[in-house]
Amino acid sequence: MGCSQSKNSSAVVEQAQYMYVEHANQQGAQQHRRNISTGTLTTTTSRQDSLSKWKKDLAESGNLTKAIVKIETSPTKRVEDVYDGVHNGHTLGEGAEGVVRRCTHRETGVQFAAKCLNIGLIEDEKIIETLREEIFIMCQSDHPDIIRLEEVYESEDQIYLIMNLLTGGDMFDRLEEQSDYHYSEHRCANIVKQMIRSVRYLHANKVIHRDLKLENFLFDDPESDNIRLIDFGLSKHFDHDGCKMKDVVGTPYTAAPEMILGEYDEKVDVWAIGVITYLLLCGDPPFGGMDGEALSEVRDNILDCNLLFEPKYIWDTVSDEAKNFIRRLLTKNPAQRPSAFEAAHDEWLISSAKADPLHSKPLNTNLIKNLMDFKEYSDLQKILLEIVSFTLVPEQIKGLKQEFEKIDKDGSGDISLDELKEVMKSRVVTESAGSLTEEEIETIFDSLLLNTKETTIHWHEFIAAGLSRCDFDDRNLRLAFNRMDSDGKGYITLSDLKELVCSKEGVMDDEVCTMWKDGLETVECKQQDRITFDDFKHFFTGHDRSKREIMGDLRSSGTLRNYSHSANPRLVNNRMSSARILTATLGFETYEDEDDEEDESGKRSSVFLVPTGKQMRRRSSAILVKSRTSIMPPEE
Repeated sequence: MGCSQSKNSSAVVEQAQYMYVEHANQQGAQQHRRNISTGTLTTTTSRQDSLSKWKKDLAESGNLTKAIVKIETSPTKRVEDVYDGVHNGHTLGEGAEGVVRRCTHRETGVQFAAKCLNIGLIEDEKIIETLREEIFIMCQSDHPDIIRLEEVYESEDQIYLIMNLLTGGDMFDRLEEQSDYHYSEHRCANIVKQMIRSVRYLHANKVIHRDLKLENFLFDDPESDNIRLIDFGLSKHFDHDGCKMKDVVGTPYTAAPEMILGEYDEKVDVWAIGVITYLLLCGDPPFGGMDGEALSEVRDNILDCNLLFEPKYIWDTVSDEAKNFIRRLLTKNPAQRPSAFEAAHDEWLISSAKADPLHSKPLNTNLIKNLMDFKEYSDLQKILLEIVSFTLVPEQIKGLKQEFEKIDKDGSGDISLDELKEVMKSRVVTESAGSLTEEEIETIFDSLLLNTKETTIHWHEFIAAGLSRCDFDDRNLRLAFNRMDSDGKGYITLSDLKELVCSKEGVMDDEVCTMWKDGLETVECKQQDRITFDDFKHFFTGHDRSKREIMGDLRSSGTLRNYSHSANPRLVNNRMSSARILTATLGFETYEDEDDEEDESGKRSSVFLVPTGKQMRRRSSAILVKSRTSIMPPEE
């Protein structure tokens, strides 16, 4: 009952009666098509708000992450003007309502995946509301283990989701490559730790995923075990811990008992991680659902919750700690099941983390220098650095991700002052000043808090400081510059800065004006009312130390990896993350591309993008403009 025979029978739960729409059960090594069916959502979102109000809601926390995603609705700024191949590029996946194609950013030549949804074919209002929910959730997410949405374009009858490419394939594919279709316990623990981190982050932000499965985790690249959670098509906000939901959605083999019964909370995600952990260690799910069993049988198995560790020849090699971890997560009663936070502190994961060589390594010396230097930058320079951080691909920041995880000891996805103190006091010795004092560490922490309303350091704030002296190429800088140059005039103004960082109308105007005035002096702009692209570039390339010297330090230490913005074309995951976005909601079918063609240069570009500009709404499909009045949906 190996995974090679079970790949295409995954189905989606529909309604409280647990009615399924089965996937096409096509066998053989050359089978490329994977059907994904839909569940039904009941989201009651206001239809009266404007797009500007919706975007304002995203930015009200003052977190730059929520304002960075560009949502373009102006008929004068069409997706075709920015990307080539959106309508005629190589097809990566297709379904009843739309298609995923490879496209190329015209200005930089970088390739992307464009999810093109034909809204005119969608008649179910609930699906439209679900689409808004997904975009809203993805706009908020800033976590190293969660994929980011970069751009959204809207026309009269189409909506386009632009996302970056991860080149390592999905967890299902990777599992099939393992000996006997299962992972070693150590590698499994490393992957599960990342899954729990991403889910814990979502739950802390009052989001439930509701469709965790192997196919919804992608690897950064073919050589690493770094994963990212994708596909928020069934995700939903909830009001408080333990808030009950009733709409039955998801995938059978990871569905929790309470999901089948139609009354559940966020702990269904924890159950799903337990199922995936079991599957990674032995190659099959604990209750069936991937080998063509009758769906009624799978349902009964889950409700009975008769957990057996079979076959014995595999499970006899697995530790009792790992088995106990699985038992805890697969507890039938959700009230007795651990939360994602509690699961992250399980004995099995803690002991596995301690066995990791990275656990005992000190923080990188060059990283510490960068963090200390960061406090010398003006607020405007820090904002510019964070904007640039959003253009970096996973391969470029792999070393920084490892350093981030050394500090983020509880796996929350944020760094607290106590965590920074603990790590820096115990592991850091600077070359010039000896051990850092508590006051110095607090100064570093405060300098990294770009949003003074927050009490923790977010992922991209950390990247901004860690890469404060990085050698960015012109493509990174151009994409970042264009994001701030909202109307494409060729320079950045105070108005552009306000549009990006003001958390509430009028509240931060004085602070932003001061930031702008002081920043123009430190950036050494040629004109005092604007920042040109040359000014922008000068900040990143005009430091006293040469770029070559800085890059040599970072690369030799492993903090920054050599990166050419290209990847082996055969290693590109053709069933990319965006090909699965909304698949669980819109009924998409994706397939592998055996005829992957190289571009004119013979290379396949990896993907990165910072959104470029924003136009006010005149005419669109009205999908995005009618949205929630607040971050939380009304109670059901």
